[in-house]
Amino acid sequence: AAGVSWITVHGRTADERHQPVHCDAIKTIKDSLSIPVIANGDIKSMQDVETIYELTGVDGVMAARGLLANPAMFAGYKETPLQCVWDWVDIAVEHGTPFTCFHHHLIYMLERITSQPERRVFNNLS
Repeated sequence: AAGVSWITVHGRTADERHQPVHCDAIKTIKDSLSIPVIANGDIKSMQDVETIYELTGVDGVMAARGLLANPAMFAGYKETPLQCVWDWVDIAVEHGTPFTCFHHHLIYMLERITSQPERRVFNNLS
């Protein structure tokens, strides 16, 4: 394995950003290697974790947008707990997080617990 101890596979190309991942391609890679394979892409819930594991047999998953939307996802929460949002506010204030970064992460966390009109109002206020 040329010194590689594990690999992460994103199951789609950059042009396929909002399309489903290619689980068949991830499975082919997993079946071809003797090192651990981590799947990335379309992990937005624990159900997604279970599904991609069942379809591919990967050794683990990596999530990006799913964890931005719900940082407590791997703790079993289906939606971002309000305490998690307040923790983010406290952390951002304590560390002087730039507003654009603060706002970006906050909007992701509020996505599943607010309506689109509520988010529009929030965006206009900020």
